[in-house]
Amino acid sequence: MWLAPDSEPADIAGDLDKLALIAVDFPVFRDGRGYSIGRLLRERHGYKGELRAIGDVLRD
Repeated sequence: MWLAPDSEPADIAGDLDKLALIAVDFPVFRDGRGYSIGRLLRERHGYKGELRAIGDVLRD
């Protein structure tokens, strides 16, 4: 599953148990909306699978 920065995690909440990996797109380095999406997936929707940042991100 791939989510754009303007995606709503609630839209896929019912299918999270079927997804082993969700990629969150960071179209430009200064766009931090992907972090909010990741946090919502983990804390509000209980997603336990792998989250991966794609796009214009730096390796930590």
